[in-house]
Amino acid sequence: MSTALSRLPAPLVPKSGFGYSTETDPAIYKAFSYLPKITVITPNFNYGRFLEQTIRSVLAQNYPNLEFLIMDGSSSDNSVDIIKMYEPYGISGWISEKDNGTFDANNKGLARMTGDYWCVLNSDDTLLDKGLFYVVERLNKPGEKPEWITGGVVLTNQDYVVVDKLMPEPPEPLAGYTFAQSCWIYHPSTFLSKKVYEVIGRFRANDVMDYDYWVRMERVRYFPEVIPHFIATLHFHPDCKSYNYIRILKTMKEVVEGLYNEQQHELSFDQIAAYKKRIKEWDLLYLQTLIKASIFEKKIGSAFKQLLYTSLTYPEQVFTRWFWGANKRLITGVKEHEFNMMMFLKESKVKEDAAPEQDSAA
Repeated sequence: MSTALSRLPAPLVPKSGFGYSTETDPAIYKAFSYLPKITVITPNFNYGRFLEQTIRSVLAQNYPNLEFLIMDGSSSDNSVDIIKMYEPYGISGWISEKDNGTFDANNKGLARMTGDYWCVLNSDDTLLDKGLFYVVERLNKPGEKPEWITGGVVLTNQDYVVVDKLMPEPPEPLAGYTFAQSCWIYHPSTFLSKKVYEVIGRFRANDVMDYDYWVRMERVRYFPEVIPHFIATLHFHPDCKSYNYIRILKTMKEVVEGLYNEQQHELSFDQIAAYKKRIKEWDLLYLQTLIKASIFEKKIGSAFKQLLYTSLTYPEQVFTRWFWGANKRLITGVKEHEFNMMMFLKESKVKEDAAPEQDSAA
């Protein structure tokens, strides 16, 4: 039986591991009576240094009913050359034209999508061995097929070294909504049915477009089913969009505020209080991170103003350890690992009694 690695061209950068020296055995799909068409949408802009690994991880799934779409935003690096290099070996369609950002590229992919299920895999992330197999395995179980499937992710650093593994765990719902608490799932390991797209529609222009999408889905009573397998990697590096965690934190708070405003007339007094508490927690996490970043960048004036703003907006914070720890750090400084995105992924709830100097690296 022909496999992806027996057909693919030699990689531009020789490596070992999945997609290079190993691949998913195509024979494992023979056990399934239902092989849905799965669409993988990969947005890309000037990520040629990562794109090949992403492409090979998708093709190395050896999935027989794959639709692989790459939406390039008119890259000026070698991205288009890489796409053309692999196009004959399983890329179903691609474009390279200017867009308005990742959300726009994703929407262009959705407009072309013909799959029964789809996911968005960024051009610096990868699918893991048997990633699609585990999704199809769940879809072949007796009973109603879920519209929304999600699994675990492996976090890797800029050198593709594994630094952590995260399996989704739904938090206690806030007024019936788990995503009012946090973004507790990860988009590279999340698969949605075509019906979901028909109901929810396109991504919105948002710095946390996936979180915004999940909130909109839960609002109309979709809920993800977690399968106990690691599906994909999230790759973090200095140029990664997710590294703009300060803006992301602010936007996540705004998403929760939007959900609260939509629901406000339906909520009890206790639920309103719980929402306000959660929004405050998001805002404090944003302010803490903003202050740490300002100190790290030696913008002491900005950090001082942010501390003053915090003390005026949340006067009770003046009596917490983190607040005085931050004042101390105006002198001693802050290390970047104390406010990085990997830490945020694992710790999305404010701990008001934790001083900045006690924060741990991811």
